[in-house]
Amino acid sequence: MHLCMFTLTKSNAKLNGRTKIDEMDSLVTVYLYDTFVQRLTEFVKC
Repeated sequence: MHLCMFTLTKSNAKLNGRTKIDEMDSLVTVYLYDTFVQRLTEFVKC
């Protein structure tokens, strides 16, 4: 999970044209993870 969240955070920073991660990238990552990744993982387990 941690590697996935770190990768999402870095990707969000790159999409916004930055090389360093800031707070907003982390917030977006948590939202994306809670909304999509976790649900997909639960769906695949079923």
